[in-house]
Amino acid sequence: MDTKYDFITPEFLHLLFFQQKNLVIYPYVDLKHLRGLEVFTVGYNLIDLESTALYDIKEVISSDISSDTHAPNFYLIYNLNKEKAKDLLELKDVHCILNVNQTIKDLLPETNETFIFYNKKTNKFLNYSFENVDLKLEQIIISISENIEMLRGELQNIKNSANQLFIELNKDPESINLSKILNRYHEHEYPKIFEITEKFYGINIPDDILEDMPRFARTTPKVLDFSPEFNAIVDRNKKLREEFIQLLHEYRIKHVNESNLELRELYSPQLLYTYLRKHHWAQGIPQEFFEEWIQMKQTKKELWENDFLDFEEMLVNLKIPQKTISSILSNHKNKRLNENDVQDPIIPPQNANNDNLEINKKNNIPPTSDFALFEKWILSQLDEIEAHINGKVKNTGPQKIPTQLKGISNEHEHTSMYSFILDGSNIARDNHNSQIASIGDVIKCREKLHDLGIPKQDIFIVFGAGLHHHIPSEARGLYELLLAEHNVNQAPAERDDDWFIIQYALKHDSYIITNDRFLDYRKKCPQHEQFLKSHSIRYSIIGNEIIFEERFQEKLRKIRS
Repeated sequence: MDTKYDFITPEFLHLLFFQQKNLVIYPYVDLKHLRGLEVFTVGYNLIDLESTALYDIKEVISSDISSDTHAPNFYLIYNLNKEKAKDLLELKDVHCILNVNQTIKDLLPETNETFIFYNKKTNKFLNYSFENVDLKLEQIIISISENIEMLRGELQNIKNSANQLFIELNKDPESINLSKILNRYHEHEYPKIFEITEKFYGINIPDDILEDMPRFARTTPKVLDFSPEFNAIVDRNKKLREEFIQLLHEYRIKHVNESNLELRELYSPQLLYTYLRKHHWAQGIPQEFFEEWIQMKQTKKELWENDFLDFEEMLVNLKIPQKTISSILSNHKNKRLNENDVQDPIIPPQNANNDNLEINKKNNIPPTSDFALFEKWILSQLDEIEAHINGKVKNTGPQKIPTQLKGISNEHEHTSMYSFILDGSNIARDNHNSQIASIGDVIKCREKLHDLGIPKQDIFIVFGAGLHHHIPSEARGLYELLLAEHNVNQAPAERDDDWFIIQYALKHDSYIITNDRFLDYRKKCPQHEQFLKSHSIRYSIIGNEIIFEERFQEKLRKIRS
């Protein structure tokens, strides 16, 4: 377990809250992580006890259990050895979580099911099976809770209902109005409320109480509230909202028996969403729905970078695992590439010289040690890209831009006489230590240029092939989507992205956004030193703000003029 949130699962909720069981967790878990389980101890005072700080911890707890002078306590006892744990397993009527530093599988009780053993390393419960346990309500409660406080609030509501039920049962069980006491829940959820009421108060609720319900006055049950979750989805992005709502109704038509729906649920997106979350998506929205959503097949609208960022943040807020988010974005990117992929061979431009043709036929990238040949190869690749832009390729069918360095297709032709190239690897790693890359900083930089009036089709990004080693897992899906764009490129493996950037800038008189001074290339090619000085634009990243070098606005006016 790495964080306290790893314990926030339906299984732990079921055992500690509804079943009122005790836990024995081994081996060692950090106390701050163990405290994540505190949310499931609603109705108790949680007390931390460090086992080595007390001489006879069993006697201390026994004395406290026999006292009726305070609300019940729940003990979180940590740093236990095997011997002390064995003593504590003999306690009766105790509510606790024991964390033992050693393997204690041999202490498993043969008949006592009050203590449930959990192996942290294997993530398995040793003496409790969930095979036939209905965890639907537990799953719903966790999925609708955006944070620990909301989860605690939901459990407090259940505990309050259990308390009211206990009071009414003691008053007059014959005239109890269950639908009024449990008005927040559906009838199929009542047994769970009975369960915690019996376990917490130590009583038995008559089996026939549900059978007698029809003679009691009924009120409309109040369902668990999914409105915060629904609003978080639809309030963020207009394009995604329109697609989401249409897709909800499409899902209803394909998968829902409409006879089970009320009239309002047929036409209200929020009520329909609530119905689906309770009856079809109790464990969460399925990945297939997200993958279909991002394809935008219903509204046919195109998504841009900010839309993908909104989509990713919505999934994070819905507690979708980062691995699943990356998979959804990556699958979408691959689908787009497959739809657009053309397998025809590269057709060189008519005006390419024989040397270039020979290089392209072999499709080999010359080594940088043969600098003259490598430069010639670079220029041949740029000629092919330029031929695509100017429509000089032979009309022999669909063409494919070279994979070594994608250029711009006709639909992304320049709209001005100048362009900018972002040194993607430099920007991604400039504001962080060398081990972490921020794709978000690169996107912010492009957006900053766009805000200054530079068309997006005149802004190019080139990444080094080695950058992916420094991209955190949660950002890889976004990186893959970015690479799928026409104006975003990745240099070939084991090739220097700086040289691609410089050659393209020289050929097209482009300006480079970078903090790299390119000293090696100035020494190799002193004839380009003045160009690199005048066409390199420095930047700073302060917080979430991209700040270009002093007098950049003045330089931009000169560029445009």
